[in-house]
Amino acid sequence: MKSIGESVYCLACFSGQERTVEDFIKQSGYKVISAIAERHVVKHGKRCKEFRSLLPGYVFMASDEAPAWDVLIRFRYISRPLRYGDGNMRLRGGDLEFARWLQRRNGVIETSKVIQEGTKIKIISGPLMDYEGKIVKVNKRQKCAAIQIVSEKIPCTVWLSFDFIEEVKS
Repeated sequence: MKSIGESVYCLACFSGQERTVEDFIKQSGYKVISAIAERHVVKHGKRCKEFRSLLPGYVFMASDEAPAWDVLIRFRYISRPLRYGDGNMRLRGGDLEFARWLQRRNGVIETSKVIQEGTKIKIISGPLMDYEGKIVKVNKRQKCAAIQIVSEKIPCTVWLSFDFIEEVKS
């Protein structure tokens, strides 16, 4: 195999078989970047935590070497590696940023903690990433909050999903 430095790829697979595909990729010697979302659900009258695929039908993998695609695509649950219009399969731009963001969070997107007005937060994704702010209004139905940005450069209030903010620890 040709050494190319660590590259990230996305494979289309059968929905519901993401874990099986991840196990196969690991056994084949590649790194897996999981995309799991934590959800709180009610089962049999009790609230419990479940982990579900964030992107059903897709699995991310990373490799320092050019992958053995002929071996990987023979696995019955893998449909194909995703490609850009130019034929390149290595993720780039926003796609690569998203995969690296997942990797930094060990592939698990946790549910947000208590969201209430007055809470100081840090934005963890998107163009305002790493800015801090204060929650000034909460829309629980749409799961978003109005955030007053604390910055001399951007004096404004923006609405953000709970998934893109985290509480600042005092």
